[in-house]
Amino acid sequence: ALGVLVALAYPERLAQASGDGRFVLASGRAAQLDRLDALAQEPWLAVAHVGMQEASLGAHSAGQTGNARVFLAAKMSQTAIERHFGEQIITQDSVEWDMRAEAVSARTQRRLGHLLLEDKPLTTVSEQARQAALLQGIRAHGLTRLPWQERHRQWRGRVMLMRRVLGENWPDVTDEALLAGQEEWLAPFVQGMNRLAHLERLDLDAALRGLLDWSQQSALERLAPTHIEVPSGSRIALDYAPVLEGAGEPILPVKLQELFGLLDTPRVLEGRVPLLIHMLSPAQKPLAVTQDLASFWRGAYQDVRKDMRGRYPKHPWPDDPLTARPTRHVKARMHYSND
Repeated sequence: ALGVLVALAYPERLAQASGDGRFVLASGRAAQLDRLDALAQEPWLAVAHVGMQEASLGAHSAGQTGNARVFLAAKMSQTAIERHFGEQIITQDSVEWDMRAEAVSARTQRRLGHLLLEDKPLTTVSEQARQAALLQGIRAHGLTRLPWQERHRQWRGRVMLMRRVLGENWPDVTDEALLAGQEEWLAPFVQGMNRLAHLERLDLDAALRGLLDWSQQSALERLAPTHIEVPSGSRIALDYAPVLEGAGEPILPVKLQELFGLLDTPRVLEGRVPLLIHMLSPAQKPLAVTQDLASFWRGAYQDVRKDMRGRYPKHPWPDDPLTARPTRHVKARMHYSND
């Protein structure tokens, strides 16, 4: 009864234990009770006399030292608080990202000022709130937590090449832009997901494709192909990663012998963008890099030929590469194929 009288007189001084003799007051102040005091073990107090406020709870948590001191108090119960202050108790639902659990946390809490009366899981969560919390987590942890594959990196490089050459009607698919716009392109594909581990089942291909309209998807396949056919007949995968990284042109990695007879540098985007050719040895080792194939045949090729024909005698190193037959085979197999 004494506690109720004190609480009714000083409702802002209702206090909840936070451990080791420390209490949080309804007003938000932090207060300390002597650990040897019998009331130090009580979960609830009604404080009649408290010393000068030295730090609010927020200031204390920010690094300031010292609490207000409780000099006189009485025991209080949660039941009494509910009975006498029920109209002031508010219920708050929160759907937030839990960094430690790497999951969406949905809780419902009942509070009287800064006092927490009840905290339990929220049973019903709107899809919009859950998505917002998950996207908050993705933003905090970074896009690296999405199930990226090499094909996605190449696709993004191709799109960035289209944007660079054809203009800003093509989307920006850099990390920064994707992270900033995830509500538009990613949110529709994370329905039902509550934690980062669930992203393993994300259909990232479909999510990325949604950034392009139908005509753009068609133009991408036509103007920035994934593969290109070289004179030997091989279909070689292009590497668009340097475009995404802002470091240059798409790369054509190809064995030198497969380009015999080709004078002009292969291009994409209807001839607008010359490929950066990475000439490879028969062992797939780099020999030369050029964006001017004609100049390479006239100049650097002869130096490469002198250095390589002794190392790879079974492969053709003709004097005139422009009249030689392109091949991906060794000499013996070439002769056999001609019979």
